[in-house]
Parts: sequence; C-alpha cells; structure tokens
Amino acid sequence: METQFTNLRLLNHMKSLGLYKKQCYSQNETICSSIYTKNKIIYVVEGTLKAYSINQDGGYTILFLLNKGQTFIEDETSKKAFYDYNLVSVESKAILYMYDLTDTYSVIKQYPDLNQDLYNLWIEKYQLLEKRIRVIHHKSVQTRLIQVLLEFQETYGYICPKTKDVIINSPLNQEELAGYLRSSRVSINNIIQELKYKLLLDYDKKRIVLKKNSFHQFVNHNYGLICN
Repeated sequence: METQFTNLRLLNHMKSLGLYKKQCYSQNETICSSIYTKNKIIYVVEGTLKAYSINQDGGYTILFLLNKGQTFIEDETSKKAFYDYNLVSVESKAILYMYDLTDTYSVIKQYPDLNQDLYNLWIEKYQLLEKRIRVIHHKSVQTRLIQVLLEFQETYGYICPKTKDVIINSPLNQEELAGYLRSSRVSINNIIQELKYKLLLDYDKKRIVLKKNSFHQFVNHNYGLICN
C-alpha cells in the first residue's frame, strides 16, 4: 500500500512527482550523519531513530528520537542546536523518505498554497527541540527521568491486560538513557533503584514497568506540574 501523509499535501505531492528517496535500514545500522542530511526533510515511515553525537571524552549523547510518522528538517539551525550527529535505526527495520529542500521550495513556488504544510513541518521540528531543551534544563536528574518516563509511556507504552501496569519497550538502554538525560549512568541507576525500592517501577534492560496506580500517584503528588 502506498504511504500517504495525513494533512501533508506537500509531501504527498512531492512523492507523486518522484521527488523523494526511499531508504531502508536494519537495527543499529547508521543511517547518515547531519553532514549528509543537510537541507533535507526526513520522514519516518516505519521504525524509531536515535540521533547521537560523540563527546570530547569519547562517550556519546542521545540528542533526540524520531518515531514513525514524525518529520525532521535538517538545515543550519539543526547544526547550531546539536552540532554534528549521526542517525541510527533502533528497531529491526526502519524506512525513511528523504526530500531535498531545494525541490521543496521549487514545488511551493509553483503551488503557493502548499507553503502552510512546510510551515507545519518547521513547527514540528521546533516543538521537538523545545521539548528536549525543557527536559534537560531541569536541575533535578530525577525530574528529568520522570518526564522522560512519561514521554516514553505515551510513545512506547501499553497497558498490561492482566496487571494494568504500564509496560514500556524503551528504545534506549540505561547508558543511552543517561546520555538522553545529560546525566551519568551511575546517577540514573541510583534513582531507578530508589524507585524500584518504593515499588513504583521495575526496570530490566529496555523493559520498564510502571506499577499500576502507585507510579502515577507518586508523580502527581511530587511532580503535578509536569503531568498536566
């Protein structure tokens, strides 16, 4: 079945003109770097991607995640925000459509009414960046972790029919999660162990279980503002 993009006439039109490139990747395969995606629109047809950069000490930081149905415009503003980074497929299969911004502007010049769709893509990008900045600017590492668990619950979680717990199939292991939160693995592990001791969650590799009622009651009581 041909992929059609809801409320994105621009990408649908460019796809019908053949102005895109389809790329498929397997798990942990490096897709590309920001150098090679410059001035491109990336649309995730299937899978989850992680963007990471290498630190001066040789470690790496997870900058952001892209999931099925999301777009990301790669241009100079991305480089100013994140410097150089690599995109890697997290799941067993990832399918991307990539569009050149030069072609995009040419199409909009012919069909000015499609400009709103490009504007919506920019909004989506800045909302992604704003959300990441808002999380990592919290001084409390525990607050950052709680926010990301709530984020992952919405994107990667489901309710267990038997226990009613929330099961999260995290795209990141604990070391990557620490990089995503701009913290150390030791700090993240200490917080996780504390939450496990309080019977609020279970954590095994990439499988996170948020305990029925108790986790969210704890969050609402201690972090009410970030639950709204």
